[in-house]
Amino acid sequence: MSVEIRASHYIMRYRCNWEEMTDKQRMDNCNKLNNRMKYIFGVFSFLFLSHFTFAGTIYISVSGNDVTGNGSIGNPYATLSKASTVALSGDVIYFTSGTYNETLKSSIPVGVSIDGAGRDIVTVYSTYAASGGAYDYWINLNSATENTNGNQFIRNVTFDGSNTTCFR
Repeated sequence: MSVEIRASHYIMRYRCNWEEMTDKQRMDNCNKLNNRMKYIFGVFSFLFLSHFTFAGTIYISVSGNDVTGNGSIGNPYATLSKASTVALSGDVIYFTSGTYNETLKSSIPVGVSIDGAGRDIVTVYSTYAASGGAYDYWINLNSATENTNGNQFIRNVTFDGSNTTCFR
């Protein structure tokens, strides 16, 4: 007797003389088959789900709140510095229209980008006072290692550099 089971493109065949097997041997073969099918289903599920990124958008608004906000469109944060502390790789930090005044450093994680409602309607000013160190910064775009691509972009936002925000 030949049993063929198809799981997507993977085919398993069990060939045995079913009549000559004991009940225990039949049960063992069924359990092995069942365990392999669970494994194959798990692998395909993982591959399918890992194909999709669970990236999100973290919103910043002039009417947002860094204490009570959660970064959603209905309950945004107020500052880039707060949004950057909760952002994960693949996320986009999105500025809604308005004029923003940042006073704290922002360290943007690897794979996190910054986007806005439009460069003519989103302006971000900084009043962060650099401490004078060679590596002091207002915004730092991180990468996995030095001199490598951090897989990030900044677009549709105007940053006003009229304040001293970095000493190099």
